[in-house]
Amino acid sequence: MLHQHRIIIYTTCYNVLDGVTLTIRKLEQEILAAGHFVCILTTRSGDLVNTHLDGQHPNRRVLFMDNAIPIPFVHDPNNPDLSYQLGFSLSRSVQRQLNEFEPTLIHITVPDCTALHLIEYARRKEIPIMGTYHSNIPEYMDHYPGMGWLKPILGGFFRHQYNFLQALYVPTPFIRRHLTDTYQLDRATRLGIWGRGVDVERFHPDHRYAAGGKFRAQLGLEDDDVLLCWVGRLVPEKRVDIFCDTVRRLDAMGLRFHAIVVGAGPCEEEVKALPHTTFCGWMNGDQLAVAYASSDIFLFPSAVETFGNVTLEAMASGLPVVVEGGCSGHLVEEGVNGFACLAGDSDAFFEATATLVQDHAKRLCFSSNSRAKAEQLEKHSVVRRMLQNYQAITDEFYADYGGHHANRDKEYTFVAGNHPRPIFLVMVELLFIVLFQVLWNMSQLFLSVQDSLLHRRGAGANIPLESSGLQLPAETIQSHPSDVSVTQSASPLRPQDDKPEATPEVETSTASEPAPDQMSGSPRTCRVVDVPTAMASSFIRTIEFVCRLESCMRNCMSSVRSETLGLRKRKKSYEVYKRKKTVELGSPANHGKDPLDVSGNRHGSNSSTAVRSRSGGSMSASTMKEFLDVVYRDPSLAPSSGDSSSLVQVV
Repeated sequence: MLHQHRIIIYTTCYNVLDGVTLTIRKLEQEILAAGHFVCILTTRSGDLVNTHLDGQHPNRRVLFMDNAIPIPFVHDPNNPDLSYQLGFSLSRSVQRQLNEFEPTLIHITVPDCTALHLIEYARRKEIPIMGTYHSNIPEYMDHYPGMGWLKPILGGFFRHQYNFLQALYVPTPFIRRHLTDTYQLDRATRLGIWGRGVDVERFHPDHRYAAGGKFRAQLGLEDDDVLLCWVGRLVPEKRVDIFCDTVRRLDAMGLRFHAIVVGAGPCEEEVKALPHTTFCGWMNGDQLAVAYASSDIFLFPSAVETFGNVTLEAMASGLPVVVEGGCSGHLVEEGVNGFACLAGDSDAFFEATATLVQDHAKRLCFSSNSRAKAEQLEKHSVVRRMLQNYQAITDEFYADYGGHHANRDKEYTFVAGNHPRPIFLVMVELLFIVLFQVLWNMSQLFLSVQDSLLHRRGAGANIPLESSGLQLPAETIQSHPSDVSVTQSASPLRPQDDKPEATPEVETSTASEPAPDQMSGSPRTCRVVDVPTAMASSFIRTIEFVCRLESCMRNCMSSVRSETLGLRKRKKSYEVYKRKKTVELGSPANHGKDPLDVSGNRHGSNSSTAVRSRSGGSMSASTMKEFLDVVYRDPSLAPSSGDSSSLVQVV
């Protein structure tokens, strides 16, 4: 019989509906369907209306952090869907609510400051910890000029957190190889693979004919016109530049095609200027399903995906796919349901797309194969595998490590020590929090002054945001299929939009040379970032050494204290009695021993009411209640009628 789990899932932006949170919501539904309990710990990011999007359930609760701060320049009060917050710690109020939930396992999806506090909480309470990997955040830095030096710092910070997890489940073998080769995460954490699933009923080719094919008709398309599709945030790391380049080159060839772009972001103005292109903004689930099915080719050059949820949705909708080979290539059978191109190779993306645009028979064949491949990844069967992972993590924690994180620590060498928040790291964390809050207050002051000036000048005079140097999130455009309009331009994008300035430091895990599209224009090198990157690497190694040194000192002090005072009392767990079954009343081997002593725990209780066995040991009344519940539920643990030595009495 499987244990009834009480799972805390920590995610930063639960109410921002993206690939990460939609995956978590799928998992949440399977947890509840299996009769378990779940508590979502998150910030107030996004639209709070989405909190109970899938309905409420007595076994589910959502706990909002009370000390989170909106992230500057990524916060728009007028558009909650694009408002992000960042938490820094677990307040006493939040910890009290976590204690009331009585978690049996903690699942971390984001390695940030709050996650570090949650790891510390779990270790203090002796609760198993695991995680899932959703975003290649350090790799994003390659796509922003001057930010590449942050990669080693973020990578070291994330590695320190992941070392405390029993297992980290990544979506693909490619990501596992990347984390192993780049950050050596497998040295202290087991890297398992947990893929993603898709709702094959919601995303279905039949939606192409919804309302008589009204979606394509509103775009002015004939039956033989080819419709390209993009779905995702319009940000540099998604390689919007390659999508734009492909569209312009197809137009230059004189081919009959059209393109739709579903999403929003800083690059949307470039997309709106493309020929034969419809900018749709964000769509809800049903609208998106119609948009997918009404298209003919899915083109998505992003090289920072961890799995490729949108690629899988497009395949379920019956689309041939042209994607980057490293991150989304596991979903593609080359020349069978699409093409997997080398990261950054704009020529390869163009040639693959042009081939499909011109070959109707190949598109039909690929379409059928894509649907068949997606049906193998139906969401319920895939998501249910995580419940098995929860059980395996719990079994391992109690059977292999005796319910103590300290026992696991002895088996591994941690790069930054086996204490989640050493003093030096706490100081860095506090400095970051102070700087973050100062930045937030300055941005609020700047916006306040700007609003005041706008108000004084009146509606007829506007201060362009570009001249202020402030980058605000692009406005999210919610549109229905009936509202979409074609935004066309006869002229291509400005030449400077395609120069290497946009992404001068891009490096991929599959090639050491700059992408071909970045080699055009004036010669450039990436050597300007070598010095700050080397300094950042040295900085993170110094921090790791100092933290490891502090950890060794604390371990020595703890060892001396343990020899003096004995082993510390661990959290009493239902699992100790349920799974290991070390206490068998009536067993001769256990006569004269405290039931808790059998599993290696100190007896005793802070409660004034205690239960005393014939052997003289004692345990709290609440623990005995749990113990008796197990005994009477499991006949194999019940004492024989003739064995009076197993009787217990309350004193």
